[in-house]
Amino acid sequence: VLWLVYSGNEGVTKFERSTETFTHYPIDGDRKVMSLQPTADGSVWIGMTDGQLARLDPTTGMFTDYPHASDDPDTFGNRRDRLYEDHHGFLWLWAGETLTKFDPVTERATHYRYDTDEGENIINDEIRKVYEVAEGVLWVDTESGPIRFDPASEQFFHDNDTTVLANTVLSLVGADRKGH
Repeated sequence: VLWLVYSGNEGVTKFERSTETFTHYPIDGDRKVMSLQPTADGSVWIGMTDGQLARLDPTTGMFTDYPHASDDPDTFGNRRDRLYEDHHGFLWLWAGETLTKFDPVTERATHYRYDTDEGENIINDEIRKVYEVAEGVLWVDTESGPIRFDPASEQFFHDNDTTVLANTVLSLVGADRKGH
């Protein structure tokens, strides 16, 4: 299956390769798709420009909205630029300088932001990409270079060798056959 978002942005379209058929799922209102992430359970998560996160169930064609509420810490920020599903089924969302882990089962969000009072955390830079390696460690590419995040300890680790990785933009990240 291939998922498509056209420039008109009136929804998402599924292309089923085996039957060479297209199925369109329209999105109501003026919302625009910023990102989408097909997941292991067959659903598709969609980040919207209005801060909404939506889950599409392709079998029913129904969307479930998860709205942003600025007074509720269990919801997301006001934009959803990127989405990524890790091997545990958690959804990672990021926009700007905030990385958010969303648990689809409990529908709770955990935010990771730059905060000098909390010690080691994301540096105060734009997040560009997130990539998971075999141990579940996430590599987070920022404007000042990549940093590692260990979801088990909820700690970020910076590379202190500023001559190698600092101010480096990762164009591509990949794992070897062992997932490292």
